[in-house]
Amino acid sequence: MAGRSPAAADEARARAHLAARVYGGLFPLAEVRHTLVEVFGRDPESHDGRLDSEGALFALTVDDPGSVLADSTVISTAAGRSAGPLPGPGAGKAC
Repeated sequence: MAGRSPAAADEARARAHLAARVYGGLFPLAEVRHTLVEVFGRDPESHDGRLDSEGALFALTVDDPGSVLADSTVISTAAGRSAGPLPGPGAGKAC
């Protein structure tokens, strides 16, 4: 915790112990995998065993009072890629 005073570091540690991870926009990873296989074909070297699990559009950490902890937000790249334009016939054309 470089750059923080000892008191601020202690407060940050205390807040982290009273924190919860929040996930938003859950989606089944099997659907993302299905879309990728349709577009790019099956990868014979891929052995992902997480197909029965879920991903999330975003995740963040909140402390006990409900404030979002600094630098705790994560945005899903898999969800963004599966929702965006995909290569292939008609790629780049306006909808």
